[in-house]
Amino acid sequence: MTNKIFSLALLLGATLLFTDCKREEDDLFSKSAAERLNDVKDVYSERLTANEAGWALQYYPQIDEEAYSVAQRGYLMLAKFRADQTVDMAMNYWPEDQGDDKVAYRTTMLTDNNSLWEVISDNGPVLTFNSYNKVIHHFSNPEMYGSNDGYKGDYEFVIIDAPEDGSHILLKGKKRGTYNMMTPLPAGTDFQTYLDDVLAFQNKMFPAGLPYEPLIQIGGQNYAFRDAVSRFPTIYPEGKDPVTDGKHMPFVVTKQGDRYYLRFRDAVSFDDGANKAQNFFYDAAADEFIDAENAENKIVAGVEPNGLFDASLKKGYRFVSYRSPSMGRMSDKMRQAFEAASDAMTSVSKSYRIDSLFMTKTNEENKLVWSFKYQTNGRVMNYLYDYTVQDNAITLTFDKPDGTVPSNIYNHAKTGDLRTLLKDVFGQKFLVDKDETLFNMTRLKLTAESDKDLWFVVYIKN
Repeated sequence: MTNKIFSLALLLGATLLFTDCKREEDDLFSKSAAERLNDVKDVYSERLTANEAGWALQYYPQIDEEAYSVAQRGYLMLAKFRADQTVDMAMNYWPEDQGDDKVAYRTTMLTDNNSLWEVISDNGPVLTFNSYNKVIHHFSNPEMYGSNDGYKGDYEFVIIDAPEDGSHILLKGKKRGTYNMMTPLPAGTDFQTYLDDVLAFQNKMFPAGLPYEPLIQIGGQNYAFRDAVSRFPTIYPEGKDPVTDGKHMPFVVTKQGDRYYLRFRDAVSFDDGANKAQNFFYDAAADEFIDAENAENKIVAGVEPNGLFDASLKKGYRFVSYRSPSMGRMSDKMRQAFEAASDAMTSVSKSYRIDSLFMTKTNEENKLVWSFKYQTNGRVMNYLYDYTVQDNAITLTFDKPDGTVPSNIYNHAKTGDLRTLLKDVFGQKFLVDKDETLFNMTRLKLTAESDKDLWFVVYIKN
């Protein structure tokens, strides 16, 4: 009897299981493939329009390493998709054809309003910009760059991932195969304000003319980050050769909330993916870019201000400080000393007006050079000085005019207020620090150890 009951229970269980599976199959195949694809199209269209502020698109025209760099760089575009199938787009960094296979990079706003978009089915959901758009089609215009396909960019994208939470949308170029990430913009975003903000941040963090290279730290190893200003940098193991051991790794900077993000087109790895990093956010307090997936991986400036001052002078760089408030930065107390020296020279001759000073090394001699206007001509006066490096500080010691000062202004070179400025104001110990960020030490801030209200900023010039 027990066996019969047990057998009956198994039969009933099997029947129920078959019924559940049958119901799942009926649910799964109750619509045709075309109907299911249409449903997905509708869902993705709704997710594109759900964020009313729009999206930041990290756009890469090409991935082919043999392609010219203009097609491999990353470009930041903004897009606002509407339910009526129109889209607004903008960017403020883009290449302009100059003929003869040359381009110039523009930082003016390029916008297009009310062109058309659609999610279509083409072996999967595809986002297409199906009427001419000056922003996205700029990179596929055949008239650009003297080729039949311009900068070789896509304007149709397979939608790879568009999660319900709206955190991102991942696109893949239908023709070129590049992966392009979109992240949502905050409510109320003004396109020009956003783009100007990101461009200013990027220019501040990666300026031209740096006498050093930032470092990317991945898996405990250091990699040099060369020519970040180009947006097409070379990354290579520290101490190795950038040509033979380096990789071109384009990136795009975006802003999400209050944070700036730097995301490479591809994950950076030099050990076949065992250690890799791709997406970094900027930590202002630490002055570092930190890997969003692994905080041990970072992008750091890789140089200290004090060492930079000493090394740059020895390499032939100059440090310039400007008197004009529109060009130079200094404390009120330092500016008062500048003005007193300038007024003293003007009182001797109204033809004199101090413009700037710069520190340089010439023929193994350290010189502080005063640049000033003499009548309608520019003139300079050189003073010999020496400096010593101590931890995070330098001590300046001034001697005298170097003997090359023209005789007709030599007495002015010995003007009392100017000597006071040199001996008492500049001739002391200064703490050397970054001006804003360690990543941009084209500017250094020198603050008197004896008086924190006595400081000035010097600009590194080659």
